[in-house]
Amino acid sequence: MINVPDSARMEIKSVARETCFYMIENWIHQHSSQFFRAYPDRLVNSVYFDTYDYKAFTENLVGTSSGSKIRYRWYGESIIPDSGVLEVKHKRNLFGWKDRFQVSEQPCIDGKTDWSTIRNEILRQVPNEGKYWLHSNPLPMFINRYQRRYFESAENSTRVTLDSKLSVWDQRSYVIPNSKYKTQIPSTIVIEIKFQRKNYDLVENIFDRFPLRVNRNSKYVNAVCSISGYDQP
Repeated sequence: MINVPDSARMEIKSVARETCFYMIENWIHQHSSQFFRAYPDRLVNSVYFDTYDYKAFTENLVGTSSGSKIRYRWYGESIIPDSGVLEVKHKRNLFGWKDRFQVSEQPCIDGKTDWSTIRNEILRQVPNEGKYWLHSNPLPMFINRYQRRYFESAENSTRVTLDSKLSVWDQRSYVIPNSKYKTQIPSTIVIEIKFQRKNYDLVENIFDRFPLRVNRNSKYVNAVCSISGYDQP
């Protein structure tokens, strides 16, 4: 069992139709916490890895209190893996944190580089801990992309992100990255509110007149359901 570090954050999510984007953004701008745009908008791209029996998917689907997901993340217009970060997302009850391993050299030279070569290039550039997680989760499941808008509160560094324009490309049966055949997914936005556990009591104010119902949501589960033809949970 991995101990929960002091840096772990709590995370609350909600999901809405994409047509609600400006209503949510207006709520953020008018909130008493004085949220401000922390960073420019950017495209977030990730390829998620899992075991061949979908262990990470199963853990998320049944709602286990602990688990880990492995992804390789990069930013920008390229839909094939660029230089970025291998991330291991850990969850223990309400807390979440990441182990991050920088990959400075682009692991995919062009659209003809196969997944085996891409994985080997990532493995070459990360320390043993990163190698362990990627060896344990060898299957590239899917690439997803979305546009992220960042906000932070003025008083307690609570972060709110709005993710829109979600897209998914199935990778399970492809030797080289599939960037051509996109999977049909619902047009939604995902709202995530992240805060340090020491601010748990203060965060109640964040939900003052929150216009949406807080619910359990996982981009990972939603994407796997879409590419596999399962009903959404």
